[in-house]
Amino acid sequence: MMVKDPKPGEPYYQEYYAGHAEDMSQIMALDESVTVPYGEFTGCIKTKEWSMLEAGSENKWYCKGLGVVRTQSTAKEVATLVSVTRP
Repeated sequence: MMVKDPKPGEPYYQEYYAGHAEDMSQIMALDESVTVPYGEFTGCIKTKEWSMLEAGSENKWYCKGLGVVRTQSTAKEVATLVSVTRP
């Protein structure tokens, strides 16, 4: 989920159902460059995301026209975009 007009600043709820889903996000940067197996991207948005119900967090890089192309958790788990299949 991405806010309509992203700007670095205060955290916000992505989802909230007390005790069941308390997902948070915070915009960290607006003009990130990211290289993943699928390609190189500029102008990406970097977020920090976490749940109030679980330990840890993850950074995500969202790139226009694709969505999330990279994630990296505090547990050092990394996921990257390797291909896209278009209909």
